[in-house]
Amino acid sequence: MSISRSVGFLAYAFVLYSLFILTVDFTYSIRENAAVTGNPTPTFFFPLYYIPLGIVLGFPILLWRFRQSGSWKFDWDLFVFVGLPLLYIIFFPALYFAGPTFLTPTSGAFTTTLLSIEVGMISGLLAGCFLITSFRKLESRRYGLTFGSRS
Repeated sequence: MSISRSVGFLAYAFVLYSLFILTVDFTYSIRENAAVTGNPTPTFFFPLYYIPLGIVLGFPILLWRFRQSGSWKFDWDLFVFVGLPLLYIIFFPALYFAGPTFLTPTSGAFTTTLLSIEVGMISGLLAGCFLITSFRKLESRRYGLTFGSRS
């Protein structure tokens, strides 16, 4: 293992841990403020604060893909079938309390689960990670029959 690689991992870990601590501290202060003021609206957006952390988690995959040859493409299948449901889960509390009723179920264990802060935080992490990993490089062969490799 080289020194530059070790320093890179150390810097990545420092950024990741610092961002995690700042995000948790920020959400804690918002939760505390909501408890004092009685206004729960800011807590609906907790999952949005975890998206940058998910982007940082997916950053090494993007760097690995950056070193590959090929042209950049956006993986719409991954974004539509994984990313959009995660975005729905992220915005579920705001939709439940302030959005149209046809977008959310009104009761049940599913609704209770989606309203929990932990589910939103995990969804924010995953959404950020899947967002950044939706960028791929596809190889193209000039005279071959194949275009693209999904790896």
